[in-house]
Amino acid sequence: MDASGSQLDIYGSAAINDNAGFGTYNFTGAGDANLTSKSEVVDLQDSDVYVDASMKAHNDFCANYVKLYGSLTPMLSDFDISVVQGADFSEGTVDDPIGLQFVGSLNSDFKPGSNSFKSVVVDKDGNEVVDFMGQLQVELLKVLNGRAKTSADVQITGELQVGKSSGGAGFWK
Repeated sequence: MDASGSQLDIYGSAAINDNAGFGTYNFTGAGDANLTSKSEVVDLQDSDVYVDASMKAHNDFCANYVKLYGSLTPMLSDFDISVVQGADFSEGTVDDPIGLQFVGSLNSDFKPGSNSFKSVVVDKDGNEVVDFMGQLQVELLKVLNGRAKTSADVQITGELQVGKSSGGAGFWK
């Protein structure tokens, strides 16, 4: 199915086993929305995900862009989201700290809001930049490949890792 550029409004739960090709998945409505899949990771890499409701994520997922207006409750102890273009959590809440990974060949913006994160990993394809736009509280920050840029304070309660055996990495304020 190719529905690129289209928006799918989800007013309840969704079991997404294959990306149907929608440009945007919008989880909205008054009740809890449950995101599930038969796969370990829900692959929405070519799509944007907007959460206007209270969403319970039962699987890791990857998306082009994630915008959180409501609340996100991870149902896994090791929950991760991978994003290509950006993530905006400034208007929503994450109930338990999550892992967030920035991948791909595009620059990314990251607005953490007042949320704390278990881990934030920058692992871009090349020298792309992830711009931290707001104060970040994180247990583990890894800049493996690509660049991390911030104009606000970064509070690391655990470990900072910059670089890996191959490729370049950097961090600047």
